[in-house]
Amino acid sequence: MSNRRRIRPQNPVSAMFAAADGQQIPGGCGHCDAYQEIRAHADGPDLHRITVRHDEWCPWWTARRPA
Repeated sequence: MSNRRRIRPQNPVSAMFAAADGQQIPGGCGHCDAYQEIRAHADGPDLHRITVRHDEWCPWWTARRPA
């Protein structure tokens, strides 16, 4: 029996997000010039976060942002 670690095949969706890490995609809000930002998450190599970044004056964001 071998002691070598099994190399886990990379999930194709994770590979797609890893290739797009740091990109800013226009759109995401019908009220302002928002963009979506893709970033790797600190909890693991296969985790990514997509965040919508609104303009400060956006009426949707103004009504919903944390106090």
